[in-house]
Amino acid sequence: MKNLFFIILALLTFNAGAQSNKIVLTEMNFDTEFLKYEAIQKDIVSKENFDYAEMILSQTRKKLKNDIKNYNVTHYWNIATAFSTLNESKENIEIVFKKATKSKGVCEYFKSFKDVPNHFSEDIPDLYKKEEQKCMKKLDTVEPLNPIVYSNKYGYDLKLIQLINQVDLDDKKFRNSDYANNISKQSELDKKNQKIIDSLYNKYKSYLGTSATGKKLNNVMWKVIQHSNVEMMEKYLPVIQEAVKNNEISMTTLKMLIDRVCWEKYEYQIFGSQAGVKIADEKTRIEIIKKYGIE
Repeated sequence: MKNLFFIILALLTFNAGAQSNKIVLTEMNFDTEFLKYEAIQKDIVSKENFDYAEMILSQTRKKLKNDIKNYNVTHYWNIATAFSTLNESKENIEIVFKKATKSKGVCEYFKSFKDVPNHFSEDIPDLYKKEEQKCMKKLDTVEPLNPIVYSNKYGYDLKLIQLINQVDLDDKKFRNSDYANNISKQSELDKKNQKIIDSLYNKYKSYLGTSATGKKLNNVMWKVIQHSNVEMMEKYLPVIQEAVKNNEISMTTLKMLIDRVCWEKYEYQIFGSQAGVKIADEKTRIEIIKKYGIE
């Protein structure tokens, strides 16, 4: 009995020591401690989701090159997505999400995900809504784009800028306020915009991104495509892929479009931009990632 007592005492001491040595993530130590973070597959996390999250974490570490000075909003946003997929604690998801919200360019993410359910709007709804509103308020305080001034300043085609700008305004006319009661009105504007985008593509034979419309309007064509039907999405997938390759638009838009197409056709996604939609199996994800040349 005496020996048994000492064995139990030793085990308790060991476990207590293990707990005391366990790293507790904070906003202050996150950048350093993430480089040592090891994911654990919980019972409620499928192998597909675990492998997907591991892939995100591995690629992020690779891009960081073991240097905490290399972090940017994309890294934090991706890590937060991986944490959500791993069913990490709400506290840890909030920590890395807060790191993302304090990084340059985060409002573009909120803008891209406007009215699109995602991991964070479900896992940490209050914090997500709070930060989203901050960004939307900040974006709303920016003076409306003046096509004439914008075109003259950067040397863009005025008629094209006027048309693209109007498409942008129509795309978000009812999405930014009381969308539920104005679905039919927004649907009519979406159909009108889709015809305009088809016409522009037939004329220019390429995506009208940064070089043609500038950074303020380079994602307008994509937004119209993203809000269209699966046939139009599939038609323009290779166009968006080429635009990303030529730095006309961000990689995030391609990933979101691929996820939307896969969701509509197969009820799974590849990159995790659609909340509540299962992740495709490893073989399918690898094939699609390779097909579209995504790192």
